[in-house]
This record gives sequence, structure tokens and C-alpha cells, in this order.
Amino acid sequence: MRNLLLSILLLTVCSVASATPNGSVAGKIQALKQQAVKLHKDLAQLEADLLYPAKTQVAIYVSKKLAKSVVLSQLELFIDDQRVASHIYSAEDNHALDLGGMQRLFLGNVRVGEHEFKVTAKGIDQTKAVITLQGNAGLYKSSEPLSINIGLSDTAGTTPPVLSVNRL
Repeated sequence: MRNLLLSILLLTVCSVASATPNGSVAGKIQALKQQAVKLHKDLAQLEADLLYPAKTQVAIYVSKKLAKSVVLSQLELFIDDQRVASHIYSAEDNHALDLGGMQRLFLGNVRVGEHEFKVTAKGIDQTKAVITLQGNAGLYKSSEPLSINIGLSDTAGTTPPVLSVNRL
């Protein structure tokens, strides 16, 4: 499929080059570059639509909102008891999450219907103790794209932090 689309791109570029006989070479090259960029964007969008159709698309993000310092070291995601993603966190990853960033952990497809999302996270708290957190949620996947946030959060009085799985 990708080769077919690339062939179409090449034929379009060649036809544009032959269709402008009375222009400067630099002008022709610039026009070809602009058309190639536009076709590349269209190809990338088509590829994304084919791989992740809206009817089955699920995007899962990770965020941290902590009053106390917790360094996230590892996270695993299970959908319907099948591991679909895992990530080992670096110092840079933790810093970005601490600043309010969100990490896209998973982008994939699931069928329409009820699904069980389970998350296991390991980290180190401010006392250098290893902590293991678990969260789960049963969510219904409709024919619309589904976005989920895995949130690691606490309040001033909660120890340890809580891992939640929520629809965005």
C-alpha cells in the first residue's frame, strides 16, 4: 500500500515538472518541493487513518500530580489481561512529568465494547522506599476514539500516592 502511494507521489511530481515548460529551474524546483511536502503530509495522514481508524482507536497518556516527590521507575499497561505497553522512566521523563507534561504510553486499536484497563507502576518515594501502585478501570469503548489518562496523584495527607485510570 505504501509503495503504491509513493508511486503516485512520484508520478505527480514528474507530471508537475513536465507541465511547467516556461519557468526557471529554481522556480520549478521550489514548486516540486512544496508539492512533495504536501503529498508527504497527506500520505502520513492516510497511513495514520489506515493503522488507527477512529472506530477502534485508543490513546493512553500518563501524568503526575504529586505533592510529595515520587520518582517513577516503571509502568506496565494491560488491556483485558494482555500487556500492551510498558515503559522504564529516566530522570528526564520524570522531570517532564513533574513539570506537568503528559506522556503518550499507548496508541492502538481495541474493538467496540467493554474493556478492563489495568496499570502497575513502580517507583521510589521521598524516603527511598520502593513502592508499587496498581490501578484499574472498566471502560466502554464506543465507536468514537477513546483517550485515557493514567494519573499518579496524591493529596497532602495521602500516602502512598494513588494510581487512577480515567477517561479524558
